[in-house]
Amino acid sequence: MRKALFFLILFVDRAACAQTGGGVVTGHVVDDEGVGVWRATVTLLHDDGNTAATGLTGEDGTFTIDSIAAGKYRLLITCVGFDDYETSAGVNGRLDLGTIRLSTSSEMLDAVTVMANYSEVKQNGDIFVKVKGNPLAKGKSIIDFLRLVGGLYVTNSSISVRGRTGTLIYIDDQRISLDELRAIDPSMIDRIEVIPHADASYGVNATGGVVKIRLREQLGLLGTVSLSSEANKDGVKQTIRGLNLLYSKGKLTMRNNLSVCPTSHFVIRGSQIDRQDGQERLTETKTINEGWGVWDNFALKYSPSKLDRIDVYAGVGFTGDDNTQSSLSGASSLDVAVKGKPKNYGAGLQYKRWFGKDSLSYFHFRTEYGKSKEHHGYDYLLDGTADRADMRADMTSLSVTPLLHVHFKDYMNLNVGVDYYYLLDRHDDYGTAVIGYVPDGRYKIRSNDYGAWADYSMMIGKSFYVKAGLNYHVSDKNYYDYLDRGNDVSIREDGLYPSLTTQWIIDGSKSCFLNIGYKHYYSLPNYNYKLPTVTWQNENLYSIGNPDLTKENYDDLEIYFAFNRKWAVWYDFNYGDNMVNVLMKQDESRPGVYYTTPENTGWRMLNTLNLMYSGYLFKFWYTNTYVSGTHRRESMPGYKYDHASVSFTTYNNFTVTNNFGFTLGLSTSSKTKTLSYENEGSYSVYAGAYASLLKNKLNLNLTYGGLFYNRPKLTSRGQGWELIRKDMSHNSVISLNVTWNFNVGKSINDQNLPTAPTSSGRQIPTF
Repeated sequence: MRKALFFLILFVDRAACAQTGGGVVTGHVVDDEGVGVWRATVTLLHDDGNTAATGLTGEDGTFTIDSIAAGKYRLLITCVGFDDYETSAGVNGRLDLGTIRLSTSSEMLDAVTVMANYSEVKQNGDIFVKVKGNPLAKGKSIIDFLRLVGGLYVTNSSISVRGRTGTLIYIDDQRISLDELRAIDPSMIDRIEVIPHADASYGVNATGGVVKIRLREQLGLLGTVSLSSEANKDGVKQTIRGLNLLYSKGKLTMRNNLSVCPTSHFVIRGSQIDRQDGQERLTETKTINEGWGVWDNFALKYSPSKLDRIDVYAGVGFTGDDNTQSSLSGASSLDVAVKGKPKNYGAGLQYKRWFGKDSLSYFHFRTEYGKSKEHHGYDYLLDGTADRADMRADMTSLSVTPLLHVHFKDYMNLNVGVDYYYLLDRHDDYGTAVIGYVPDGRYKIRSNDYGAWADYSMMIGKSFYVKAGLNYHVSDKNYYDYLDRGNDVSIREDGLYPSLTTQWIIDGSKSCFLNIGYKHYYSLPNYNYKLPTVTWQNENLYSIGNPDLTKENYDDLEIYFAFNRKWAVWYDFNYGDNMVNVLMKQDESRPGVYYTTPENTGWRMLNTLNLMYSGYLFKFWYTNTYVSGTHRRESMPGYKYDHASVSFTTYNNFTVTNNFGFTLGLSTSSKTKTLSYENEGSYSVYAGAYASLLKNKLNLNLTYGGLFYNRPKLTSRGQGWELIRKDMSHNSVISLNVTWNFNVGKSINDQNLPTAPTSSGRQIPTF
């Protein structure tokens, strides 16, 4: 009897538990990249909308809600920066929902709040910055907005993640140039992802990380009309008109970006003093660069299903150059007039296939083709003697990159891929026949770069992330000199390059974390530094490339510690071997004439310590400020030096109202020294004002660059000679940027489209 009573009580107790408190719901919430979403709110709702139970995801994105009565519920998951996720859930005991992927939200808070509410540090160290709805993006250009993002060093000519060289810019999966980025208004951007330690899928040049732009998602028509103009004491420098359109309907999405510069006018003034044998000579140079340009990029995306995506894109660029350069050195003078119409075009195809409805694994194939043609005519006038030279170049490039991403449970990922890049560049140079300034050149460069790579990442516990990678690369370059086959060069290089990245989340609620990254990598020399074409800077200074250049090898260690959302400090150690430096030398065949040329010189060691504060000092004052100290040690045969320098950079936003404010920036550095030159300390101040009107449809941005600045001297020295150069241009520039935004339609998901490259980006080896 007692046994029967015992089992009856036990049965009733278990039945009651099952009905009132025995159920358990678990799951793993991740973002689009498979990274766990921290502090997402998980809610179980009754049919009448009342809350049955709630919970929060942990640092790895997992959650557990227990003591749930059996029954049917609505499961709701919400988190700032993501679209709400909702589904039905029947609870009867233990229910494991598995992996739940949240889509990035197209909506954000409109209230003025701190930048931290629009930023997130992922478990792998990547930084997510929301642009849409961000009050600091109102009325600004994309460059001005990026200056306020912690961890980015932004100038008018470059973007760098944590001050390292080699930062790349992407729209979705396609690399773009800084000029192409300038054409995009923040109103078109949904979010920005900063990747400090990029894997091998981004190529050999992503040594300084990646800045990735994700465009807004809109069904129907989304567009921006823009007008950007610059002027200084020499007049209007340039005016660029732009039109960005994004149209989506069903499975098809199209985007087009058109930029037109009807005319440009840049005046550059320089002063050069060379001292030799107790004598001093002054050379003054004035260069007027005039031209026009038209650039258009078109992209089309078709999604046959939720698991497939096809991207086809193309871009063209046409420019016109009409430049004149005059230099005067004592009684000697040189005038050079240059005319040309370079054109560039490219096309690409991408295919991405996910495996399974909720799978984060995918196969991605990308191939791109590029073409660049140039023809420039040079008219020289040296002390009354006229001569002419013609330069023709035809470049073709092709790349193929397939990769496979496999996602395992508990946040483990495997990436494997191969890459191939082919380049063929033919040059026909007809030099000066009378004055002998420019020699004839008939040469061709052909190169093949290919390799394979793999990386594996995983979470250890709830707060420690680790990723290890291995990259194998081979480069074959052949230089053919058709005028003197004795100058032919054939270079083959290969190597194995490991990498390791770790992150420890110390306190997720305060964004306190430690990030450590090590990378052994290589860097191929700037391609245009290999071209042996003579380019004259003034009457007694020219530049010439070097076909014998070989790759540089680096070891880089970065330790980054964030105290909280505002304060961070990091140390970077970088050692480079077989470094390429641009050196200045005397021309032995021309007394008093100098030239710059790149060479593999020796080794270099950099130790850099940085301190950053990024946040609000007051309710109206947001600042992004850096202090950096660098010790540089460099060595080449016969010469070695040690040098320390300090720099200070601050960008500030002052909010007057929700739609109006001011910006102020200061950049200064102490004297710097390299194997190539010494540069005096410098400083520059800029100020601006912005306004966002008519419900943020009309944005105005006015900037005064070079409000205060100095003219630092750049000094090069050799055996018995010294050369001092100074930029004497009008560096104070007023810039006006006006944009009008419009849209028709409702929000949908995943409308990011790539852009084709439309510029060859040729550079000459000078400094």
